[in-house]
Amino acid sequence: MSAIAQGQLISKQSLMDYWQPYRLSNGDEGYFSSGWDYNKAGSWQELGHDGGGLVRVRILFKENLDDHYVIVYLTNGNKDGVWSRDLVDSVQYLVMPDLFSRIVMRW
Repeated sequence: MSAIAQGQLISKQSLMDYWQPYRLSNGDEGYFSSGWDYNKAGSWQELGHDGGGLVRVRILFKENLDDHYVIVYLTNGNKDGVWSRDLVDSVQYLVMPDLFSRIVMRW
């Protein structure tokens, strides 16, 4: 993901074009971007996907990709009803609390 974000596999401009949310017919932004989950956290854009709740990859980036973070979450399983998205949100907040304000999961 770092190599991709640094423009080593595809140009940063192409990524910025691909990594924007789809517009729905009513004008709202969708929750997906080129097949990836898409969200915003303040001035950061989040793009990622999971592998059935056991793995999630997420890239956090600003508009030009010069500033980005990559989070990869791997586990052998999790508590029923807890999505890997929630776990990564918690890790993201714990690692960078001054950048991201999320509710931390309590286990």
